[in-house]
Amino acid sequence: MHTRLRRPAGALITLTLAAGALGLAPAAYAADGTISGLVTGSGGALESVEVALYQYNITDSYWEAIDYTDTDATGRYSIVATAGGAYRVGFTDYYNGHVEEFFDDAADIDDADTINVTSGGNAVASADLAPGAHVTGTVTGPGGRDLQGIRVVAYRKQVDEDGYVHYPSVSSAYTDADGTYDVAGLAAGSYRLAFSDAYDGDVHTYANEYYENQPTVETAKDVTVAAAGTVSGIDAELALDAAVSGKVTNAAGAGIEDAWIQALVKVGNDWNFAGSAFSGADGSYVLDGLAAGTYRLRFAASVDRQQVDEYWNDRGRLENATDVPLVAGGQTAGINAQLVPGEHDAEITVQNTVKPAVSGATVVGSTLTASTGSWSPTPTEYYYDWLRDGEFIVGSYDSTYTLTAADLGKSITVLVTAGADDWEYGHAESAAVGPVTNPVVAPPTPTPTPTPTPTPTVDVPTALTALVATLDVTGKPKVGKTLKLTGLDKLLRATGVSYKFQWLAGSKKIKKATKSKLKVTKAMKGKKISVKVTATAASSSKTVKIKVGKVR
Repeated sequence: MHTRLRRPAGALITLTLAAGALGLAPAAYAADGTISGLVTGSGGALESVEVALYQYNITDSYWEAIDYTDTDATGRYSIVATAGGAYRVGFTDYYNGHVEEFFDDAADIDDADTINVTSGGNAVASADLAPGAHVTGTVTGPGGRDLQGIRVVAYRKQVDEDGYVHYPSVSSAYTDADGTYDVAGLAAGSYRLAFSDAYDGDVHTYANEYYENQPTVETAKDVTVAAAGTVSGIDAELALDAAVSGKVTNAAGAGIEDAWIQALVKVGNDWNFAGSAFSGADGSYVLDGLAAGTYRLRFAASVDRQQVDEYWNDRGRLENATDVPLVAGGQTAGINAQLVPGEHDAEITVQNTVKPAVSGATVVGSTLTASTGSWSPTPTEYYYDWLRDGEFIVGSYDSTYTLTAADLGKSITVLVTAGADDWEYGHAESAAVGPVTNPVVAPPTPTPTPTPTPTPTVDVPTALTALVATLDVTGKPKVGKTLKLTGLDKLLRATGVSYKFQWLAGSKKIKKATKSKLKVTKAMKGKKISVKVTATAASSSKTVKIKVGKVR
């Protein structure tokens, strides 16, 4: 592990420059100013439009909503802003069905204009909102009974710069007593609709459904609307839900509270998320709201301060899990899990079957070559660390190594780290070669015996600090995006050093988030995301917390 785990100074410089380019100079003490304006729509002035005031959060690198107000009966608003500050403004019409907009005529906060407020002054930011499109329909239950209070959510497909596809929600509505709904305020485009009878943890009676009659957003049928148009007849008939229940325990059989249970359903070649639940104080859980079908269940919890994951029935990998068939109107009980730290390490880690080897003459000036050895499954990446009498040789990370005078009289080994997609890294060290000698010079002449270079004393705390000094996080803290720790290659290759990752939302640990990647979910919206990395060697440890930003 030779990577460093600290936000690099360059990133802070870039952030400072970016803030300057955005006009985000620190505000000197001065009288407050205001931002005001008029909001109109297709019928003239718009009342009760929410106006959000945003200010750039330099620490977490995003535009943060800091205050709100509503337009009055004449469509006007005014909001106080600190003099010398730089702001952006957004307009959301929850009542009249217009498309959300950011000043000046931008669809996203990142593309909006920045407004600078002067001492005691007033900046004007008005908006003329475009009429939104509508999707309407009726939701019924078994026997054609109209269902009231069903939440209908419109999602729109987005593809980020890394090619990752996600579906953020853009608008929603609830069905009336006659089962009808109207999802309004949509811009022209294609959407995917979800229907659910429970929200924020309520008990389900009916199965969640995506249009039309699909179990996930990935398989839902698109509904395309024109600007200011209406697409009607997007109906749904919800079936009675299926449920699964059981208990999550530790090695001693005691219940684990707040274990996260996820139901996964197969879509094509992938297993997609279909629903989840948390265990109670005694470890028991009920996961409902699922459509009839075949699922695989994942269990995750913190046990003895370690994140433990497994799939039913007692497997470490999803590919090896046992199917759980569920029927409409029924509950499949006894789907239990016992979570034991380290139990599935061999199943989830790339395993070495033939150790790597070192070839080449052990003479100063000669080049040694490392073989990878054999592994299961077949790795997609390899990393190398060369060692001199068991100590890492700094800067020697290739498959070859040229011997120097510092190696004279020493034994040389190579540590190979192998990785494969969706598997944990495996490590294997070769047998030693050497000791290293000087080359034979012809004709031989008496030469003094060189003094071997003393082996440097390793300061463990200092070494750990160096290992965790330049890790950073890529990705934006937006719902649906993936955050990823970068600079992990050397950290993952070090021997004698253990490491842990833990993503946090605010001060709370995010369930199951102990890998180098984190998918941002709706549950994280509005929360500040950070990741804590701890590296441990001998009796020393080093922990670094990297702030990512507030989820939008």
